[in-house]
Amino acid sequence: MGHVGMVSRSRVVPRVIRSIAILACMVCASAGYAQPGDHIRVGDAQITPTFTVGGEYHTNIYLAEIDPTSAFGIKINPDIAIGLDGANVKMKLGAGLTSQVYFGFPNLNRWADPDISFDLDLFPKALIGLKLGESFGIQTRVSDSDTTEDAYIKRTFNDIEGMVSVHPGAALNIDLGGGWTYWNINPVGGDSLDEEIISYSYLNERHAYGPRLEAKWAFFPRTAIIVDGTFEVFDWIHNLTEVSLAAGGDSSEADTNEYGCYTAIPDGYDWKFNAGLAGKVTDKVTMNMILGYGQAVYNENSVGEYLSSKNVNLDETCSTENETDASATGFDQDLTSFSQGLLANINMRMAPTDRQVITIAYKKDFKDSYFSNYVAYNYFYGSFQQKIGNKLAFTAEGGFRLENIVGEVNRKDDVIRLMGKGTYDVAPWMSTTLWVSWDERASADRNHPEIEYDDITVFGSLDFVY
Repeated sequence: MGHVGMVSRSRVVPRVIRSIAILACMVCASAGYAQPGDHIRVGDAQITPTFTVGGEYHTNIYLAEIDPTSAFGIKINPDIAIGLDGANVKMKLGAGLTSQVYFGFPNLNRWADPDISFDLDLFPKALIGLKLGESFGIQTRVSDSDTTEDAYIKRTFNDIEGMVSVHPGAALNIDLGGGWTYWNINPVGGDSLDEEIISYSYLNERHAYGPRLEAKWAFFPRTAIIVDGTFEVFDWIHNLTEVSLAAGGDSSEADTNEYGCYTAIPDGYDWKFNAGLAGKVTDKVTMNMILGYGQAVYNENSVGEYLSSKNVNLDETCSTENETDASATGFDQDLTSFSQGLLANINMRMAPTDRQVITIAYKKDFKDSYFSNYVAYNYFYGSFQQKIGNKLAFTAEGGFRLENIVGEVNRKDDVIRLMGKGTYDVAPWMSTTLWVSWDERASADRNHPEIEYDDITVFGSLDFVY
C-alpha cells in the first residue's frame, strides 16, 4: 500500500506542475506584446511599472530658522499601477516605495516609505453596485531636530471606505456608505518626561469613523452636479502630548513657557457638506466650482478624563498654568462660525493652444491637527505649462497658503512655494526631469519666529516606464 501511495503522489506532482505551466502560458498568451513605454496588457487589465532615480539638494534640509544646513541625497522610487476596466468590474491598484539617502546625514535617510492605493468598483452599470477603497502610506515632514536619531515626524495613515452605489439612470450615480481612518504620528527621537502618561515610542494615534455620501448627476454630456458630505467622529489615544515631542523633540524654552510641559489634543467630531458644478465650460476651458459648509466641535472634557484615567499628577516644574483648564489654555475652541465654516474648492483649467495649459485654483478648508485643535486654511495656486516640440515641456507654478492654527497652539502661518520644472522625453520609455523650488514658512503676526524657514531645492531625475 505504501508503494501505491508513492506512485499516486508521483503522478499528482507532475499534474500540478503541468497545470501551473498551462496557466502561465494562458496568461502570457493573453498578454498583449508591449514595447517599453507601451505598458503591459493582460485581458482588460493594464500594468504600468515605473522607476525613478534622482538626486536632490537642499539649502536648508532641517528647515531651521537660523544656521541652515545644506545636504545632497539620492532618491529611488519604484512604482506599479494596475488598472482593470471590465463590464462588471473596474479596479485601480497603485503601489510604490520611496527610499532616500543623504550623504553625511544618517538621521535623514528613509529606506522604504510605502504608498498604496486600491479602488474597486463592482457592477458599475447595474442598478446597485459596490465600491471599496483603501489607501495606506507614510508621510514625512523634516523637523529642525538635527541631533536626534531620526529627524522626521512621520504620519502613518490608513483609510478604508465602503460604499453602496445606486445608479437610477445613466446620468445619476449615488454612493452611500462609510469609512474609517487611522493615523499614527511618530515624532523624532526623545525620552518621555513622564512615562506614566506617555510610555510609547510614538507621539499619538487617531481613529476616525463615520458616514460618507457622494453623488454625481451628469445632466449635460460635459457638465455634472457634484454633491458630497461626511460626518466624522475622531478619537485620539492620548489627549495630552509632550511639547518636546510635538515640536519634533527639540522644543525651545519659549515653547515650554507658552504651552507648559504638555499640549492638549481633545477628541471631537466634524462634518462637511459640499455641492457644485464640474465639467467643461467650452472646448478649451474646464472648471470645477464646489462650495460648502462645515463645522468642527471639540470635547474639552476628554482631556481631563484622559488624565484622570492615568491617575498621576502632571510635572508642574515647567507648567505656567493648569494643563487641563480648557478656557485658560485655549483647547475649548470650536469651528462653528459661519465665516470659518465656509468651504470652497474652485479650479479653472484653460488650454489656449494644444501646447499650453493654464491652471488657477483656490481652496478653503479645515482639518483636525495632531498638535492643536484644528488648522483652517486658504490656499491659492496657479500654474503654466508649455510644450516645445514633441519632447520638451516646461512648468511654472506657485502656491500661497494662509494657515490659522487654533487650539492650545494658536498661531497664524504663511506658507509659500514657487517651482519651475523642465521635462525632456528621451524615448517613449524614458524621460529626464529637472526642477527648482523655493519654500518658505513665516509667522504672519511675527510672534513665532521659531517656526520660520526658507529652503531652496534642486532635483534632477531619470524616469523609466514600461
